Amino acid sequence: MKIIILYNVILINFILFAINISLPSLSYSQNNKNREIDTNSRIMVLLGNVDLGHEVQDLELSKIEAGLHLACELSKKFRLIPISIRDSVINSILDKNKEPTAEILAKELKADKVYFVLINRLHNMLRIDLNAFNQKNSKKKYKGIGYANLRYREQKTDKIIYDPALLKAFQRAIADAEKDSMLYNHLDENLKTFPASSLIIGGIDFQEDKNLPSWKLYDKKVVTSFDATEVIFDEIKDHPKFAVYDNPSRDSLYSLFHMHIVENYRPPTSFEILALNAMEVDYYITGLLKRTTEGALLELVLCKVNKKSLEVIKSEKEMIYDDSIEKLRTAVRNCTKRIFSIE
Repeated sequence: MKIIILYNVILINFILFAINISLPSLSYSQNNKNREIDTNSRIMVLLGNVDLGHEVQDLELSKIEAGLHLACELSKKFRLIPISIRDSVINSILDKNKEPTAEILAKELKADKVYFVLINRLHNMLRIDLNAFNQKNSKKKYKGIGYANLRYREQKTDKIIYDPALLKAFQRAIADAEKDSMLYNHLDENLKTFPASSLIIGGIDFQEDKNLPSWKLYDKKVVTSFDATEVIFDEIKDHPKFAVYDNPSRDSLYSLFHMHIVENYRPPTSFEILALNAMEVDYYITGLLKRTTEGALLELVLCKVNKKSLEVIKSEKEMIYDDSIEKLRTAVRNCTKRIFSIE
């Protein structure tokens, strides 16, 4: 879902976050003896490299640095070494005809950890892959993944505003890499962030009974089923433990595997499951709407995506007694809330 708002509102809020966080006091002299880096007992992080996927080539390095810096500061555990200082050391090493490897840079700057970042997006879903190693033991590597929805665009140009999503995705990636789900639990609600599993809302199998009177819900199943997926998304889009693909982002994922027409009224195919697994999607919602003599039985199912199958985690059912889109929406909403324990 694309929400268009004024760019300045988001930018000002993002800057205010930075102002209210104590900035690191770091300095570097070309003379190693005069080098001083004030860590304030924080774990020092060096940004080793940033790779941008095809869909985020317009993303500026300054925004990436700002997002990672804020994510580190908000943790009260980590501190990012500014890129300007890193680049100064790189130039110093190059002047000596030496190769500025990540290990050498980490040692020169007294970094405890080195982060390698890959950023990409599928339509409105931003993904950050964080690969890291400890300076004292570069062979011990670990990784984290962070997702965030891109919800904001500039009003005049429709250009994506990355800042809020970058911060959330970096927070999630760091917490995931550190295996510390409570890393940001101390923050206010608008900044509190947890590692999040990716989730896609799939088709609901519309099972008609030709021996029963027809319902408009089934006659218009293309529209009805799409509406149901939108209701599910609206209920769980802000869930703290799930990063939920909206329909355009889901369809973009499927198009990578040449599935260009998504039928929301059919159950998932084996090829669809393979695509979900290939893109490292963690969870999937499906279900059925079965016509009965009493009306229609709705069942929604939350599944774990395995290599070649879907593993049922939880399901909820609710009867619909009237041929009404509003009744279906209510049932979908109720089942979704029970599955995800939403009040």
